Amino acid sequence: QEALLTRGADDVVVMLLPARTGTNWWRLCVQYAESINYLRGRLHFPSATGGNSSNPEDCAVIVFRRPLVIAELRPPRPKKGSKR
Repeated sequence: QEALLTRGADDVVVMLLPARTGTNWWRLCVQYAESINYLRGRLHFPSATGGNSSNPEDCAVIVFRRPLVIAELRPPRPKKGSKR
């Protein structure tokens, strides 16, 4: 959220995120993303011991271009009387 709010109007923000499509923060991110690119397979990172370790989750690269305001990044409040 901070990366999106502190950037300049012409800046582009690119994030590598776990593709947790069932979470509220994911739905909020993709709502304002310009593009979402799902990565096929697992990512592998070099480990401190010299081998490779794989990420246990699917990942996506998300690109944001248009300026956002703080109110847009807040999840909507539930309506009075609705059960959540």
